[in-house]
Amino acid sequence: MSKIKLLCFPYAGGSARVFFDWKNDLKADIELIPVELPGRGRRFGESFISDFSLLVEDIYQNIKHEIHSGPYCFFGHSMGALVAFEVMRRLKSENQPMPVCCLISGKNPPHVPVRNQIHTLGDEAFLDKIFGYGGTPAEMLDNEELASIFLPIIRSDFQAIELYKPPTDREQIDCPFVVFYGTEDPYVSTDLVKEWGLYTSSSCELYAYSGGHFFIQEQRDQVIQQINLILDGIKSHL
Repeated sequence: MSKIKLLCFPYAGGSARVFFDWKNDLKADIELIPVELPGRGRRFGESFISDFSLLVEDIYQNIKHEIHSGPYCFFGHSMGALVAFEVMRRLKSENQPMPVCCLISGKNPPHVPVRNQIHTLGDEAFLDKIFGYGGTPAEMLDNEELASIFLPIIRSDFQAIELYKPPTDREQIDCPFVVFYGTEDPYVSTDLVKEWGLYTSSSCELYAYSGGHFFIQEQRDQVIQQINLILDGIKSHL
């Protein structure tokens, strides 16, 4: 049975581990490939990258060997969605095989600026802001040892996001986009999220879920079920 690869990019502060348990519920013909960012997980000993363009180049170099052995799809949540988008632009510039679909989750389109710059805040104020996003266990922030590991990772990620410069040409990518968003997410505009369609010459579908910024945790089963359905439909046309 031929498989379709699903390369998943984590949110700020996250690691490939956040996707590990998806394997149990994805269909057997979907090969889950959680993408690890530098400075965490199996890449723990590596330096963080707080420049978005350098981070994209790092990820591109680390995943390009995965894209030459059959169809593949990207999934990215929040910062991971922006990483997926910029990696696609990098792939296009090198005339590499493009994903058959990009699943974008919990992120405004690239041209919508981040409202608040928090990466320069002091530790206590920064952690308070991070906790407001949800998705971060309170015990991690209350434990000094865990916080000392987690804080530099997520601060580096937020610096990358907040200093990100979107493409000025809005060159379109020949790849279908599917956009997931939470209806109560204070960081994603339900009015603007449809403008992801400006960046693709193919289709752009929207799926709304009840929940906040981390609706992918609150509505985990429904999100994975929808991914199964979407990739089933894609495979039937390959």
